[in-house]
Amino acid sequence: MQARDRGQLHFDSVIDALELYLGLLVGDLQIRRVIGRVSQPTQAEMAQRSAQAVAYLTTLLKD
Repeated sequence: MQARDRGQLHFDSVIDALELYLGLLVGDLQIRRVIGRVSQPTQAEMAQRSAQAVAYLTTLLKD
């Protein structure tokens, strides 16, 4: 909400923005892990995925 209050991101619903972020972060990774297509990501891979999700979210929610 701070980014919205500062005018950096534009969204009406915090819930919608959160769901978008989680979709970008997790995507189909959980399904691929469950069916054994990928192994558990390393800490570095998780950090990279999180940074990429934030970058995508910022791109999508900028004015």
